[in-house]
Amino acid sequence: MGTEFRAFGTLVGPDGVEVCRAEVSVEYTAPTEGTLGEWHGGFSATGMLMHLIQSPTLRLRLDDGREGDVIVTNANYESQSDSTHILFQGSGGLDAPSD
Repeated sequence: MGTEFRAFGTLVGPDGVEVCRAEVSVEYTAPTEGTLGEWHGGFSATGMLMHLIQSPTLRLRLDDGREGDVIVTNANYESQSDSTHILFQGSGGLDAPSD
């Protein structure tokens, strides 16, 4: 069973440039003996961000220090609210950065 949480974070492109900042909702299932764990989630951000779906992997850096690679699985722009709704799948761990 997973744990859902919300946190502020920054999405960074493959070139290291900040793409956007948003409050992110994450469903996280910790790894256990015999399982790898899993995490996925979504967020909304102001503006047209449909180009995100063209980047195969982005980096999500949460303000609490955790970070991990994400693959954008769905992006939907709503012109009335000028916002893009993004869904993503975590790739690898959602860990504190190693020093």
